[in-house]
Amino acid sequence: MRDRGEAVMTRREGTSPRRSIVRAAAAALALVFAGAARGDAASPSASPTPTPVPLLLEYHRTGGFVGVDDRVLVTPTGVLTVTDRQGSRAKGQLTLEELGALQDLLAGWNELSASKRPTGAAADAYVWEIQFKGRTVRVAESDGGVPPAFERVRVRVEELAQRVRNDAAKKK
Repeated sequence: MRDRGEAVMTRREGTSPRRSIVRAAAAALALVFAGAARGDAASPSASPTPTPVPLLLEYHRTGGFVGVDDRVLVTPTGVLTVTDRQGSRAKGQLTLEELGALQDLLAGWNELSASKRPTGAAADAYVWEIQFKGRTVRVAESDGGVPPAFERVRVRVEELAQRVRNDAAKKK
């Protein structure tokens, strides 16, 4: 009788192997559900937050007769991504020479005047915005002149973007 009493006592204290496993599983499920409710990364249903990619340069062109909305992003490692208003995207890698030449063109970026609002009232005029090292310069075609340093960077970025689009089209 004593042995039986000890067994009953052990079960009541929750130390039987089966009960321990059930309790551990219940506790684990409770933690998973609690984490999912809070949106913790440890929960199986949570998706990882993407790490932002640092940018060397960001280019944005809007306007024109057809209403373009083009964006070009260049990372410090030379990855160039082009996106248009329809959502088409092309991605490519600049050569070391292309990346170096682009950085050379950007050498006098801080000397350009800061962003300004377009002054002219041309409905179909292009507006360009280029950001480099936290400094954004915005120029509108209707302003009556594009600074030469800005124009050199703009033209080169558009050439590189076109090359990446062409390369992507060849792969299709």
